[in-house]
Amino acid sequence: MVLSTADGLLAQAAPPPTGVKAAMKGSRNVALIIIYQLLDGIAFSLWNATVQQQLIYTLSDPGSANKNVGYWAGISGVVQMLVAFVGGYLADKAIKRELVCRVGVVNAAIAISLTAAGTSLRSLPLFYAAAVFWGGYGGLSNSAVEALFADSVASGNRASIYTLKWIIQILSYLGGYVASIILFTRFGNDWSLTSMTYVMYSGLGVHIFAILSLLLPSDEFAIPKLTVASAVTTKVSTKSFAHRAVAENFTFAAHESDTDSDDDAGDKVPSGFHSTASTDKAAPAVLHGTTINKSFSDANSVNRSFVSSRKYRDLKHSFRPVAEALSAGVTNTTFSGARSSTKHGWAVPWLIATGDLTSALGAGMTVRYLQLFFVNDYGTSPVAWAIISTITCVTTAVCAQLVKWFAGVLKTRVVVLVIVRLTAAALMMVLAEAQGSAAGFYPMATCYIARMALSNSMLGMSRSVIMDFVPKEHRARWSAAESIGSFSWSGSALIGGVIADHDGYRATFVITAVLQGAASIVLVPAAVIERTVRNHLIALGLVTGD
Repeated sequence: MVLSTADGLLAQAAPPPTGVKAAMKGSRNVALIIIYQLLDGIAFSLWNATVQQQLIYTLSDPGSANKNVGYWAGISGVVQMLVAFVGGYLADKAIKRELVCRVGVVNAAIAISLTAAGTSLRSLPLFYAAAVFWGGYGGLSNSAVEALFADSVASGNRASIYTLKWIIQILSYLGGYVASIILFTRFGNDWSLTSMTYVMYSGLGVHIFAILSLLLPSDEFAIPKLTVASAVTTKVSTKSFAHRAVAENFTFAAHESDTDSDDDAGDKVPSGFHSTASTDKAAPAVLHGTTINKSFSDANSVNRSFVSSRKYRDLKHSFRPVAEALSAGVTNTTFSGARSSTKHGWAVPWLIATGDLTSALGAGMTVRYLQLFFVNDYGTSPVAWAIISTITCVTTAVCAQLVKWFAGVLKTRVVVLVIVRLTAAALMMVLAEAQGSAAGFYPMATCYIARMALSNSMLGMSRSVIMDFVPKEHRARWSAAESIGSFSWSGSALIGGVIADHDGYRATFVITAVLQGAASIVLVPAAVIERTVRNHLIALGLVTGD
């Protein structure tokens, strides 16, 4: 490596581009994956969320109808969990993520065929067989798609694009519910086998286009892997992060070599860091995708040994995004506080995943049966249920924006997750315990809409926190880990079905409220860690406290 110096110091830099437009321009995968999830959501909401469980319920014997719905959900969930870890590992280590997506497409094609056959022949065994391949499709596509999406969005730019992605996903369900209103109005506003068959076929037809669109995203379009930011030298007292990044004596390009070893010891500069300087010329430095023009004053003051030190590597692996930010201004003198504030960062995704798992255990006992509850206890028609679902989608999209705004006001995402989840648990308890006039159709429908909107509005934010706290090479496995939640969701659906057949739907609502309240408590330590990290970044001047 050749070190060069220059006479001046240009302390001027543009901030890294952020927001939805920047994410869209950064990689075409962002738009392609959003389009896929739009079509996939329309299809699932049309045939799965609206008709599937009611069709299985209608084809079953009265004494085991809820349990059979649970069997269908349980089979799909178990397979999804088993397949997801294999798919996530392969996507991280062995093969390209786009290939995992394409194997998922094959599973979906088989599942669509079996589901269509089961609908035509009125066969529960065919629905159960289709559930195996729907689980395979979900396990493979979810882990690979989410990892590929995360690879295509720059760290620090995820909150906005993940929130938009989730809003579009929610609105895609809206498209499916609107289509179901049209279809049930045309073929009969009742839960007859004939009406449900037409809706099932329509939804499966849309799903064909969805899986074809999944063939388009590619690893080739992902953002190149970046290491820590562009400069690691002695501390310079400046007020802004951008100025601090360039007000240094030397800079290294931030592209990380695939052959770098994090276990290398010594004082040498790692092979992945390359000088971009040339004598008497401004040198470009890469900082989160932004080119910074600067010149250098004296290479002798470069703190090269710190870049390759074990402390630096520990910081990078304990909380990579914070490490990327800190590297622009951190030195041996500021390292102690940085390390103490980030050493527990690894626990944040585990805590959030544990909370999601606990919440999913509770949700699975009720989500598949809420429609059946309204149909059986209140005589809700298909069109009325589709209208309720449509209002729920719109409310969820609004809540997602409000949750994002609230997180911005409080300067914390995890605390907002705790508040929203506790509120949703309280509303579920209202559904379980409401008596008299409060248990009428309109009050219960309103409570249902509010509860579902709050529960679903925070999923995009929850995922963005996890992806910000894990390194790129582990993202597919973390996406796969979410299938544990899917499994528990589906596994508890079977338990919920047994309880519903024996004690009624409201008994399952109570259990759900308790579990989701517990899930909120699990997130409290993650909120403390997040706040500690932020406070130290403010102290270093890397973010503002406003």
